[in-house]
Amino acid sequence: MDHAQLTDRFSSCAKCEGAGRDRFFSDGNGTNGIMFVFERAKLLNSRPALLSVFERTVLSDLLCLFDVDIENVYMTSLQKCCLVSPGTARNCLDFLRWQFKLLRPERIVCFGEAVSKVLIGEEFLPDRDNGSEFKKGNVLFYGVSSLETALSSDEKKMILFSDFQKIFKDYMEKSFDK
Repeated sequence: MDHAQLTDRFSSCAKCEGAGRDRFFSDGNGTNGIMFVFERAKLLNSRPALLSVFERTVLSDLLCLFDVDIENVYMTSLQKCCLVSPGTARNCLDFLRWQFKLLRPERIVCFGEAVSKVLIGEEFLPDRDNGSEFKKGNVLFYGVSSLETALSSDEKKMILFSDFQKIFKDYMEKSFDK
């Protein structure tokens, strides 16, 4: 199955009440081997989106500090539909697994505790493990604060910056070696 076929299959999903309305599947191309997984998409100006313009700008600026172009990061969410109950995210795991298989990311950054617990494991504790590396097979997983939480104060922004320093330190070293 390729990305277009997966997107078509996703378009006909009816696993949740309210599924099919206001879906968001992905953004970016993932050519650098990095995938960001957020908890859920949201409605912005009556359209589904992963990030607000402000959030995307802040994230893009932060990534530039680590020589990472946001357009080359594949961004998706655990829960694909905006208007279904937050607790139904596990219904979307098949789509996320297919995204993993198609893209084969080297590192996956999980934004928020809910995403981290599903993808890294229940043992993930945000206060202890944010920015820490968890290896599963050939993929490195990292849990960080949700973007909404990270942008809520200057102190939390600095924590996210510190987490990104840990996550992208070796990525930057590999980039400079090329």
